Amino acid sequence: MAEPWKHEPAESDSGNRAIFFAWAVLLPLGLLIAGAALAHFEVIAPFRGFLIFALGGLVSLVHTLILILVRAVTKRPPRIVVGLAALPMLVAIGSAAPGAGAPRINDVSTDVENPPQFVAVAELPDNAGRDMTFPVDFGPKIRDNYPNITTFRVVDADPSTRKKVFDAALEYANAQRDWAVIRSNADHGIIEGYAVTRLFRFRDDFVMRIIERDGQAMFDMRSKSRDGKGDLGANAKRIGAALEYMRATFGSASSVVKGVYVKTRPV
Repeated sequence: MAEPWKHEPAESDSGNRAIFFAWAVLLPLGLLIAGAALAHFEVIAPFRGFLIFALGGLVSLVHTLILILVRAVTKRPPRIVVGLAALPMLVAIGSAAPGAGAPRINDVSTDVENPPQFVAVAELPDNAGRDMTFPVDFGPKIRDNYPNITTFRVVDADPSTRKKVFDAALEYANAQRDWAVIRSNADHGIIEGYAVTRLFRFRDDFVMRIIERDGQAMFDMRSKSRDGKGDLGANAKRIGAALEYMRATFGSASSVVKGVYVKTRPV
């Protein structure tokens, strides 16, 4: 008759493997969810939440490699366990992939020689002590990587055009669900505020400037991240969307001449 105690080591080893496999899946997944959730509900600062999220992806990578090696030797765990362990890594990579080729900058402007300046935004408590000046060395990187991020111009002798461009810009800013406008001055042609990203609740400051010069109504926009040295292309994407709106708004009565929108009367 077999003695029961002789089976206990095998059962114990099996139980330990099951616990390890469970942790290999649950730990990185928990870090991923916790980082995103804590930042989204503003329990912790956005950048800390992002770091926890990224740590989940890194732990997932390490665990996946370990499970692959274990499986190569023991034929365990099942493939589905390896796949679940790799899931947080794939999610983390997928979230960063759209901005993978973006330059390592966090401040973007359509006018890099005379960028719009932050005034009201610079006085926000969260920006106390921050350097809000535009980095000169970002200019060439913006021109090289974002050639379409340029001043939007409408050529028209009508003096009311600048006001129409300002109204369109303000309407657009107020319509954005995750934007907050904190200053708008039609006389100076300035709109300032900040945008909040949907998942981690990062706050990026923006300023729009609408001026008239040499018979042209000129729209410029600048967007600057508060956290990190790179923005994964978020600021350029934000400005690009605003430019597309302006082009769509005035494009029906405009034609493009060397990048300048010249307002023409319908035939």
